[in-house]
Amino acid sequence: MIDITKLTEKELEYINAKYASIEKYEMLKLKEYLRDTDYCVIKMYETVIQGGSIIEMLKEYKEVLTQRTKARARINELEGRLN
Repeated sequence: MIDITKLTEKELEYINAKYASIEKYEMLKLKEYLRDTDYCVIKMYETVIQGGSIIEMLKEYKEVLTQRTKARARINELEGRLN
C-alpha cells in the first residue's frame, strides 16, 4: 500500500494536480490494491468449496487479509472525509 509520507514535494504536487487531492489518490490506490488481491479471496473460497483446509489458506494469506481489512477501513475513513 502507499505511504504518502514518503512522497516527494514534486510527487505531491503532481498528485494534487491530477487527482484534486492526496486523499482521492490514496483512495484510488487502496481500491486498486483490493482489486489486485481479490484473487486471494477467490482462491480461499474455491479451496473451501472443494473440501480444502481453510486453516491452511488463512495461514498462507494472513498478511494479505490483514492489509485488505486495513485498506477497507482507510477507504471508509477517506470517503467519510470527502463526502
